Amino acid sequence: MAITTTIEEVEHKLESLGEDLTAKRNYINAYLERIRYLLEDEELDDERREELKELQKEIKKKLSIDIIKGDPTITLKLGYETFQSSLEPVYYWLHDALKGGTFGFRYDVEKIKDEFAAAEASMFYGELGRRRTELEKRAGELMGTINMIVKSILNLIYDLKEFELRLDEYNKLHSDESAVAVSADYALKTIWLTEVDSKKGPGSINVLVQNLNYVMLRDAFFSVQIPVGEVDEIEKEVLKKIKSESELDVPDLVRRILQGRIKEYIKWRDISEKELKKRYKIERSYLKSQVNSLQLYTKWARPYLIATRKLLPMELGTADIGELPVTFNTMLTFLDLFAKKKVKIGEKTGSSKNIEVSKYISVKDDKEEEKDNDVYSIIEVKFIYRVVPGGQAQEGYRGHLGTVDITLIGYEMQAKDLENLKNKQQDEVMSFIDVGTKDTLEAIEDDIRKYLAEEDSEGKKYKKAVKTRNKLIKSIQTTYDTTQSHYNSIRKEVQKIANVVNEMGQFGIEQQKTWNTERLRKSAQEKSKKDVARLVYLYKKLHGMLVWE
Repeated sequence: MAITTTIEEVEHKLESLGEDLTAKRNYINAYLERIRYLLEDEELDDERREELKELQKEIKKKLSIDIIKGDPTITLKLGYETFQSSLEPVYYWLHDALKGGTFGFRYDVEKIKDEFAAAEASMFYGELGRRRTELEKRAGELMGTINMIVKSILNLIYDLKEFELRLDEYNKLHSDESAVAVSADYALKTIWLTEVDSKKGPGSINVLVQNLNYVMLRDAFFSVQIPVGEVDEIEKEVLKKIKSESELDVPDLVRRILQGRIKEYIKWRDISEKELKKRYKIERSYLKSQVNSLQLYTKWARPYLIATRKLLPMELGTADIGELPVTFNTMLTFLDLFAKKKVKIGEKTGSSKNIEVSKYISVKDDKEEEKDNDVYSIIEVKFIYRVVPGGQAQEGYRGHLGTVDITLIGYEMQAKDLENLKNKQQDEVMSFIDVGTKDTLEAIEDDIRKYLAEEDSEGKKYKKAVKTRNKLIKSIQTTYDTTQSHYNSIRKEVQKIANVVNEMGQFGIEQQKTWNTERLRKSAQEKSKKDVARLVYLYKKLHGMLVWE
């Protein structure tokens, strides 16, 4: 199965489907399923895999909320007005009716929208603004702490990288290869000259070479080979070489200066290696502590940011602005309930059996795929309250009097559509937190994971100790791989035969599954339509409204 369509061709196809939202949803879902099928192919080359992933990402962007929901199966409206009692029971009656078993609905209900807008001079605006200010203050304090921790983590990462570069030279110094060890010693001598010896000012080697014509001093310093081992023993051995004219042909004045500098360098090299490894380990531990603190403070800040957002007035469209004159004591509230119920059939899908080939090949588990194809009856209830404050029932709370317009909409959706809808409706506050922390850390995510999971320096020494054993294991592995390749070639031929037989047996089952899914979708469409009509009928009947029997 090949995919050659470009994103432009997908857009053209969607335009050709016009206003048919369900057809658009089915087309995109089928296309994404084909891409997912291709991505599961282990023989797919990396370049083609990246192309398919990018195409998959672009196609998912075309899934708007309206397309994911599809065409409504039914849309009914209710209106209710009262200035004698609170309007809140209207919301709770519909919520409880859908969720409970009193009327036999038993849907899973969640609130997906809760926003408001108040006239600037109203009591609502002032009271909610005061509460929001208190939350914003606390959220701001926590976000300030989060920013400080992020800055600390960045500094720790840069320090650890510098330590790593320096420790790499020390690790090479202990190498079994002479050329690598000598090169590392040259590098460390250069660091010592620039960072340690240079602090002596006019007495440093570089200054003596430039100003006092000790031309041979620097070359002699680098030419002395200093092995690795106990400091005292190395010092005696190296100084002995320096004093020997046959080992080092330089003037006595240069020789005397060199002896002192070599002794200092040997001690510095030994102490700096130990201290650097200790500092490296401490900073890695501190990095872990800071990352844990970041996660903790982010968790603390999230509820305040969510609450602050909920108390922010929403941006109104032109049609709604006219309902909120500035000097009126009025507020608009927008609430959406989303109810879902899985539709089932009594018979099992398919009665044929697969050929038993698990002994020769791995058979894919279809449970996740079947779960994606679960079908749900959906009821969406939209409330628009236009209210004025009623009598004060308790401190800081006033009942809502006025009008409420209710729209009840039925849909049919599959589990994969619900997952896509959930991803589209992610809270904006979560995105804000991501911008403040997650996106910042993504750039250094690999470094954080590397340093937190890194083995101690003792592990590196252990790896050297088992180097010889690994060579033996490698030779054994080569022999095993040769035998395995012959076995795999035979196994592949068996798998091809088994796949052909399985496909013949699976054809009828797949047809049955497809037919059952379509039957479930039809059933879900009818159920959502009937349940919306019944819910409206029950509400009107029990509240004394006019009902057409």
